[in-house]
Formats: sequence, C-alpha cells, structure tokens
Amino acid sequence: MGILQDLRHGYRLYAAECAEFSAGRAGRNHARPDWWRAAEGADSEAYATRPWKVTAYTHDGDRFDLGGRTLEVIATPGHTPDAISLLDRTNGLLFTGDTYYPAPIWLFRPETDLDAYAASIRRLAALTPQVRVVMGAHNIPVASPTVLPRLVAAFDAVRAGKIQPSPDSPGKVLYKVDDISFLMRAPAGINRGRPPPSVLAAAHWASTSPSYSLIAISSDRY
Repeated sequence: MGILQDLRHGYRLYAAECAEFSAGRAGRNHARPDWWRAAEGADSEAYATRPWKVTAYTHDGDRFDLGGRTLEVIATPGHTPDAISLLDRTNGLLFTGDTYYPAPIWLFRPETDLDAYAASIRRLAALTPQVRVVMGAHNIPVASPTVLPRLVAAFDAVRAGKIQPSPDSPGKVLYKVDDISFLMRAPAGINRGRPPPSVLAAAHWASTSPSYSLIAISSDRY
C-alpha cells in the first residue's frame, strides 16, 4: 500500500523527512546539532536533508481516502499562509496542525496573518458539534472540542487589547488567557530587550556550543 505524506504547512523543518516518502530535487538543508554527536556512529558534519519533490498540491475541500478513513482538507491560513487542518467527519476527529495545540501558539513569524488566523479559528469553531476529539500537532495530542470556541474568545480578547502581554524572547510577547496562550510579535512600546531567564540560559548554552541549525522533524501518524 502506498504511503501519503501531507505537509500541513511549508516550514522547512517539517520537510526534513520527506525523502522517506518521495524522491526528487530540492535544496540541501544542513543541520549540525551538538547533541547529535552523542549518537554512536553519527556524523553530524555530513548530515543533510535528502532531496525530495512535491508531487501534488493540496486545496481546500480535497479529500484523502486512506482506506476505511477519509480526511477532508480545511484551509486554515494564519499561522502560515498554507496551513491546513484535516477533518475525519465519520469519526469526529479534527487534526488542527499548528492552528491549535495546548502550548504557546506561534503567531510571530513574518508570514503570519492575524486576520486570516481569526477567520480560520472561527471556521474550526463552527465545526464543534461535529467534532469528538481535537488533535493538535504538538504537546498533548488530544483536546475536547470545547476548546475551539474558547480559542476564538481568547484570540478576540487579545486583539481587543483586553489581555496584558508578558515579555518573552527578544521581539516577542506572550498572551495568556486561562489555558490558551499565543506567542506574538511585540507591539510598539513593549520592552523588546531582555528575555526571561530560561531563554537567557538557552542563549548562553548556544553561545558556548559549536554553531548549528536545528531541524525538528514532525512525523504525524494516525
């Protein structure tokens, strides 16, 4: 049986394992994490992402027949322009990718569109009666569908200026609304300077370690 890999959005780091599923031409993306040297026999200096190619593009409303399970594509731009969610209507499963997960949701990238994100989470919230389980891309993999309207309310409160942000890493602030949080670009007037101690510690570690580019690999299996 063939295996289909569908990238939920085009972060370079998520493409690291695409060659496991397809072959073709693509740019090399080197990674030399210092911790990788601890793996016996690993040659971090020679590591590079293997070539791969896009064989098809996904569009809103597309359906993937997995044999006994069908996943419907829901375009949910905002986090990135090409972000999607996947809905298994039969079993009430909603895979939200990076549009929702139970940790600080990244909304600070240059390609992030907050208006599009607001529209996307409203679209997902409208599906609440049809959803049994929400499955985000990171951290705890399952959540109640009741989180979807709460996500909308939390984001609306942030955009309405009702939530006071706290400084995070340089140029970013964290908005927390109960158990939902958003990591966003620091607005004008917010201290963009000194990050919290945990970030300073990580920066110190990085400055004393050989330079590297860290690739995180996302491999979703349902």
